Formats: sequence, structure tokens, C-alpha cells
Amino acid sequence: MSERVRGLRYIAKPKSKKTGAQMRKIEEQISLIKDLEAAAADTKKIRVTLVRSTIGRKVNQIKTVKALGLRKINSVVEKDVNPVILGMVKTVSHLVEVEEIS
Repeated sequence: MSERVRGLRYIAKPKSKKTGAQMRKIEEQISLIKDLEAAAADTKKIRVTLVRSTIGRKVNQIKTVKALGLRKINSVVEKDVNPVILGMVKTVSHLVEVEEIS
């Protein structure tokens, strides 16, 4: 076990060197991440506008509106389209307007 040092959590032990197979796996993961980032740049976007007030709404709806980045009525945010954002928009669909951006 590592020793505890005041002001620091633990002193890390030196790690073993990576084998050739481990390095190839890491390189494959890095290339996959780069490919996903490149594909993410081509994703569609949506513009979400808050058109109704959150006063008197359920707590989960208020938190969802805030998580989308909307504060006041007529505030607008642009978000990338992914299942998470679409689920959030579905939750508050009666409070917002959504339009697709190319």
C-alpha cells in the first residue's frame, strides 16, 4: 500500500510498462475516439425555445428545462441531436418549441 502524505491523498506507485498487445489496444481505442469525434462534427442540431412558463410545473420538468440551458420565456439554445437531448425535449414538449437546424 502507498503511504499517506499530509496534503496529498496517496503517493502513486510506479506503473508497469505496457506490453505490445496493450499498446495496440490503447491505440485502437484512441483511433475510435477520434473517429467518433469526427462523426459528431457532422451531427444535426436542434434549436429549442422555451415558450411557456415553468411556474406550477412538476419539479422534474423544471429541472429538465434548466438542464437544457433555458432560463426565461423565449430563451433559445442550440443542442446536438442525441437520444439524451431528445428525451429531455420529449419530457417538456408542452413547454418548448423545437426546430431542426441543418
